[in-house]
Amino acid sequence: MEKNNNLLAIWGFAALAAVAIMPRAFAQDFIAAEDGVAKAEIVLPAKPLKVERFAAEELKYHLEKASGGTFEIKGEDEPASKRYRFYVGATKAAAGAGLPGKPLEMDERLLKTDGESFYLLGGDRDGTALLNFWSATCHGTMYAVYDLLENELDVKWIWPGETGEVVPKRATIQFVGIDRRAKERLIQRAFRSEGHEWNSIGWRNVENRDKLDADFVKFSLRHRVGTSVYMTSGHAFRQWWNRFGKTHPEYFALL
Repeated sequence: MEKNNNLLAIWGFAALAAVAIMPRAFAQDFIAAEDGVAKAEIVLPAKPLKVERFAAEELKYHLEKASGGTFEIKGEDEPASKRYRFYVGATKAAAGAGLPGKPLEMDERLLKTDGESFYLLGGDRDGTALLNFWSATCHGTMYAVYDLLENELDVKWIWPGETGEVVPKRATIQFVGIDRRAKERLIQRAFRSEGHEWNSIGWRNVENRDKLDADFVKFSLRHRVGTSVYMTSGHAFRQWWNRFGKTHPEYFALL
């Protein structure tokens, strides 16, 4: 009887151990790249927004730079060619998986792995121009991509341009158990930089100025510069010197 009790105890312990490891054992890794070869493709809605397409291009660029593989971007209506698929934006696949569930707010982002699918989507609105962060353009899907790049791939952007990009090399890239949702804490995130966009003084080569301007805009977007509510008032006091310079000089800086 004692021998049987010991056997029952051993079997019971083994069963508990199996239950304890079961979630990880049955969790499926999403394999984006393996030994420098792309194992996943990037899938967009059949008619993507500008921000969704830009997000897909940013994901492709950084995955290729990290792994050395070549990643394809295709529409959701095109046949699948890879086992693993990144679904970027408001795809039918995401809706079929029950995502996002509750409606996404502007600039909110959602990331979720589900077997051989990885969903990256957000609260988007194209606004007046995709790369104009002074307009009420919302980039939720793009922020989902940047969230993934920063937190899972350790990507950093320390100054504008390619020389400021830090993308650690990873021949094999895989993800498991990602399920998070977040939102930008400020509805307007913007600053003005001298020399940006309009200032051509001092430039010998206009093409270099334009490249720096484009690099600066991309750098700003990667750091979440943007706004979901347009509140910029412009140059509200530009005529005040002519109106009040003589009668109310105390309105101005008395230097």
